[in-house]
Amino acid sequence: MKYNNDVAFSSAQAVLILVAITFILAALVLLMTIPLPHLFSNPTVPAIFVITDIRHTDKFGQMNEEGWVVLKNSGPGNYQNWNLFALTYVNGNKIPAEIPTLNAYQLAHTVNHHGVHLLDGLGSSGTREKHNAVWVSGASLAIDFNNHCIKPGDEVTIEIYNVTSGEIISRDTYPHTEESNQEKMMNLYLSRQGV
Repeated sequence: MKYNNDVAFSSAQAVLILVAITFILAALVLLMTIPLPHLFSNPTVPAIFVITDIRHTDKFGQMNEEGWVVLKNSGPGNYQNWNLFALTYVNGNKIPAEIPTLNAYQLAHTVNHHGVHLLDGLGSSGTREKHNAVWVSGASLAIDFNNHCIKPGDEVTIEIYNVTSGEIISRDTYPHTEESNQEKMMNLYLSRQGV
């Protein structure tokens, strides 16, 4: 019986082709399971709700290390304040301040929220039932944190999230650096265009 070397060589090629096809199929399945938009998305979050001021004094101007953080809706859109919640970071560390809603009426009726006394300002007004709980563009909202929670000179970051989707909408850090978040986004965009 005579063996043909060509048959053996063809079998080795067939095995290699099958292995390559298996790897390609595995890669395609992996790509379908990974959310591709996140691979190419911008890592920075816009500062729609900008921190305009942090006050550490009482109504008479005396230092008491109160933590009033004032935010302004600097974006063009209006947001339902009952559908927003906030996370707060002081000097890069998340603090245990529960802000499950940015609607003052709903927060007042929330049981066991810690770290925040109240919400104030036009951005926090209205009720969900009357459909007027809207943080309109240009309006401000103030968060009264517990005393000594935020001290003078601290770096404060506020992140605003959509309650329904859980997605982050805005991030701003105070005091503001020379390069604003919008400039960072533009520089990142231009650097990607150059690549």
